[in-house]
Amino acid sequence: MAYFLLEYVTGDPADFDAREVSGAGWFSWDAGIARLTFDNERRVAARARDILEPAPPAPTPPKV
Repeated sequence: MAYFLLEYVTGDPADFDAREVSGAGWFSWDAGIARLTFDNERRVAARARDILEPAPPAPTPPKV
């Protein structure tokens, strides 16, 4: 299985190839990950989210 992380440029989710997929849509990360069927798909999508939206750095403790 190969996965690709692509950048959206233009298009409409309604313009999909019905011979290839049963539907297409845009979701928040959490909603999209929740809709995935397999654990590995959820891991891959969560990793993509981590790459594209890294967590903010932890605050540095104040100097005393």
